[in-house]
Amino acid sequence: MEFSASVVPERTVDIGKGHGLKLDGLSQEAAIKKMIDRVFELNKNIKIPTLKEAGVKKEQFEQLADDTLRDGAEGGASMFNPHQATKEDIFNKGTSKKTDKEQ
Repeated sequence: MEFSASVVPERTVDIGKGHGLKLDGLSQEAAIKKMIDRVFELNKNIKIPTLKEAGVKKEQFEQLADDTLRDGAEGGASMFNPHQATKEDIFNKGTSKKTDKEQ
């Protein structure tokens, strides 16, 4: 969600409004942050594990990035993402400080 928001910020805000978030009067940046925070909260509430909780080690991230790109090319969900990721994007997101904090 955060990755795509940089390309389609207005759609990200619309998704937040569709989920009942009160975003009127907020800057686009603040509205996007609120939507992203909601996604993390939802993941936690429905027990979608973080990479760390799922037992994924940092040394496995490169293979996960390769697999994600391959799966997207073969019709996976990333194929429809408005912001097409590179291996570096996926790898860097998996090793970012925010992701580590959330893990």
